[in-house]
Amino acid sequence: DIIEEIIRVYGYDSVSSASSFTGLFNFENSDSMEKVNSIQNILVGLGYRQCINNTFQSENVASFSGKTPVKVMNPLNVHMSGIRTSLLPGILETIDYNVKNGSSNLQLYEIGQIHNQEKNGFEGIVEKGSLCGVLHGLSNQKNVHISEDQLYSFYSLKGHLNCFISQLLHLNLNYKSCKHPEFETCFTVSSDDIALGVSGTVSSGLLQTLDIDIQDVFAFIFDLDVLIKLSSTQDTFQKITHFPKIERELNFIFEENTLAGDVKSVMFSKGKGLIKIIEPVNIFRHESLGKEKKSILFNLIFQSDAKTLEDKEVNPVIDEIINVVTNKFSAKLRS
Repeated sequence: DIIEEIIRVYGYDSVSSASSFTGLFNFENSDSMEKVNSIQNILVGLGYRQCINNTFQSENVASFSGKTPVKVMNPLNVHMSGIRTSLLPGILETIDYNVKNGSSNLQLYEIGQIHNQEKNGFEGIVEKGSLCGVLHGLSNQKNVHISEDQLYSFYSLKGHLNCFISQLLHLNLNYKSCKHPEFETCFTVSSDDIALGVSGTVSSGLLQTLDIDIQDVFAFIFDLDVLIKLSSTQDTFQKITHFPKIERELNFIFEENTLAGDVKSVMFSKGKGLIKIIEPVNIFRHESLGKEKKSILFNLIFQSDAKTLEDKEVNPVIDEIINVVTNKFSAKLRS
């Protein structure tokens, strides 16, 4: 209203016309939270629904993540005496509420702030953005097209995360086993040595602390600030490679506790830049392999951006991969 009065006094004819509107943010100083919309759109496309939970929790729940919660002065009750250090407990309580009200097949996510009391006083409070998502129940229910119910698993979550990061950041993910207080089985999620977060099966201890009677919940927790920073960089493009691919398969027998992701990383390191894709396509277990043994079949795709590859260039790489994998993982090549 004030601007309108100023223009009226100044004179409408004295204001130059423009074909577009301008805002406070320009290309050099863009809105840092703009990429949150992209994150939300991708997650919704994958079937997730957003939920918004209370920032306040009991100190017992807020400290389960291993971080020191910020204490609330004069809390309304004991269940709101601390500020959350993780988004996961709130989403788990949302799952519990939905299950008790007849909705048990859920894909949920939340974007919010978490706080950690690293040092004494207000200066010691660290605030960070976080993204958390969970899977619970059935991914597909039995119908005329599906012979039986299909449960969510960690591999369902892994597929979602691979698709999510591929669309948002155009990156491939690596998973490495780790320990985390909120997860029974946990894997760090990274790309090009950049840590993005963690994923895995939610800890039964956390469910007991929340007094929640549910099982088999799969979750991921990402650092929102890192996602926004990476997604804010300018996209780069590569020319389409016109030279043909060469596919090879390698089948190894490993100890049962060997992780396919670790083997895949070693293979890539010995690929001399010629390997584009490595995928474990089959896992086989049988008493004929030996006790606590399994075989993993890997599909390797070779391709050069400069020329057509020949066998004499691919075979030495294959030989080196076989040598390194058999020695490093005490593996045996299966014919």
